[in-house]
Amino acid sequence: MLCSRCALPENYPGIRFDTNGVCNFCRLYREEEYLGAEALDRRLKDALQGTSPYTCVVPVSGGKDSTYVLYYIAKVLGLKTIAVNYDNGFTHPQATENLRQIVERLEIELVTIRGSNQRKFMVGNLKSFLSRPTPAMVPLMCTGCRVGVVGSACKVAREHDVNLIVMGWSWLEDTPFKATLLAADGGSVVKGLAKNLVLNPRYLLYGGAITQVMDYLHSYSRIREWGSILQVLHPGIRQIAFFDYIEYNPERIQEEVIDKVGWSCADPENSWQFDCQIKSLQNCLYRTLLGFTASNDYLSAKIREGYITREQALESLEKQKERASTELESACTLLSRIGATNLVPRLEKMIKAPPLNERRGFRP
Repeated sequence: MLCSRCALPENYPGIRFDTNGVCNFCRLYREEEYLGAEALDRRLKDALQGTSPYTCVVPVSGGKDSTYVLYYIAKVLGLKTIAVNYDNGFTHPQATENLRQIVERLEIELVTIRGSNQRKFMVGNLKSFLSRPTPAMVPLMCTGCRVGVVGSACKVAREHDVNLIVMGWSWLEDTPFKATLLAADGGSVVKGLAKNLVLNPRYLLYGGAITQVMDYLHSYSRIREWGSILQVLHPGIRQIAFFDYIEYNPERIQEEVIDKVGWSCADPENSWQFDCQIKSLQNCLYRTLLGFTASNDYLSAKIREGYITREQALESLEKQKERASTELESACTLLSRIGATNLVPRLEKMIKAPPLNERRGFRP
């Protein structure tokens, strides 16, 4: 059973239906109000300081959203910015080509910082995960990436005397079920993570507690608030979310970056987060253990905002299910490429004969 208005399933953590089959997330939904283009223009120009010619730093991945942020700031507003790419070792080749092309067309400086430990973290955490699969720990496949993205941007900002980072992340991309899964395991996100680390201490061998904590502090929800801890970690630097100001309409954004800067994606109908190849692995794990993926959240948010119909969302989900075997193949190819071929049989065994099917009925 799915919500009669959106695409969330009945086993989505924390979901409740009314007598009409409408979920609590739809009932409590309030349409986003944007601060507007003029407010963004003022905020960016206010950030200019000292002798630096740059207005801000923009973390970029080669995906459509960060590409649009760069295009808007450089061409629509005519401001000078620096693009920073954190290379985690899993970037899709087309995303890399997109980056090369956009900075060339927009004449923007690109700084690339490579995460030397990212592969070790991912392989180690996957190895730990496969020894005790639980959906709450799937996000650890990305350990080190959040702090890598933000930390790299802050490093470049300091070096160029810039005090503002502009993030190309939208609340429509939020996936609250991930935090709910951890909270259900321990009463809160932090306690849930701690409990799972105690139950499976292998995770501490790969990245350790410090990396886990730093990643938590740099999660997108906390970055958006930019609280006191982040102010201490990155003194003198602030951040804003671009899509708090400018409407986040994924279809329009994609059309515009294709037209204006030649952005491309092998599968335009499945472009969300395509830039990182770990997404295919996470989709396999979530689909196996829960029966749904983060795409259910994303599509549901777009339904509520009126960007797509429920029928379009369900059609997209069906196409994604049809691509499940291809995603598994991509994940296995990725593991082989990074020298983790030994994990392929274990992953395939889990996906093809899921040991935790009962978790698909999970309800905190």
